[in-house]
Amino acid sequence: MTKTEKVATDLAKEVVNLGVIGASATATGLEKLHDLIEQRVAPTRKSIARKYPTLFTIVAVVGAVLTYYGLESLIAKSIFWSNHPGLILIIGLGLLFITGRLIKQSYVQ
Repeated sequence: MTKTEKVATDLAKEVVNLGVIGASATATGLEKLHDLIEQRVAPTRKSIARKYPTLFTIVAVVGAVLTYYGLESLIAKSIFWSNHPGLILIIGLGLLFITGRLIKQSYVQ
C-alpha cells in the first residue's frame, strides 16, 4: 500500500468514525470533517504554493476568467438579462458593495 493510499484509508476511517455519512450526519460532524481535511491537506498545500507561486497565480486567474466567461455566456443566452444590461450593472455593483462592507466589518473591529 502506498503512502497516499494509506492516508486516504485512514481519512476514510476517521470520516466514518465522525458520523458524517448517513442519516445521522450533523453540522458538528461536518465541521469536524472539514477540520480533519484541513489539518491533513494544509501543510502540503502551503508547501506547493510556496514552491510554485506563479503557477498558483495562473491557475487562480484562469479560474476567474473561466467563471466570468461562463457567467457571461449564461447571461447572453437569457433574453431578460441580455435586454437589461443596466440592471446587471446595478446588481453587480450592489453585490460588490455589500460584500465589501461585510469584509470590512469582519476585518476592522
